[in-house]
Amino acid sequence: MSSFLGPIHYWLYNKICLQEDLIRKGAEKAAAQGWLSDLSSYVSEETRPLEQIIDTGNIHGWLQARISDSEDRLARLCAAILKDDPSRIKDLEECGYEIGRGRRAQAGASAEEAYRLLEDSLLNGMPCDRVNSVTDRGEDHVSWVRNQNLHSAYWVNAGADPKVYDQLIGKLVEGMLSETGLVYRAAGPDEFEIMAA
Repeated sequence: MSSFLGPIHYWLYNKICLQEDLIRKGAEKAAAQGWLSDLSSYVSEETRPLEQIIDTGNIHGWLQARISDSEDRLARLCAAILKDDPSRIKDLEECGYEIGRGRRAQAGASAEEAYRLLEDSLLNGMPCDRVNSVTDRGEDHVSWVRNQNLHSAYWVNAGADPKVYDQLIGKLVEGMLSETGLVYRAAGPDEFEIMAA
């Protein structure tokens, strides 16, 4: 990455912000239900624009640290919420769905447009990590594989099942596709697709 702020840095920061919205929504649900009392270690209150907070002398390092911090807090929050009652996953999924609907694709979006929206929204490491690779695309479908699961280590470290991340993001994606007539599904542990319903 370059030593000055460019579109790619804002693009990545917006993805971090979406995940921060998911953390915030989950924490609000936990507080409202009385599941957790102290949420300060999970929720970041930082909402300033990127150019006001980034270390311009270490752009790449700063962004990587923010990604790691966000991933860690999401995993720890979900682990804490689910510890006493795994059925609370339904409440977390509802939070994900609501966040997704807030950033939903336009009605009539193609599978390719929907996939691009996911790539522009979901936090999958740094661009150089090349986490996803498209394996097939057509007029009404896009299939891809996850080359590496950058999320799972955070969930394992938090004492939670990494599959919870995929469940949560799956519901977020459903929300994003809710007006499109497209469906999202996991075809395998690291294989995914968007297709016409």
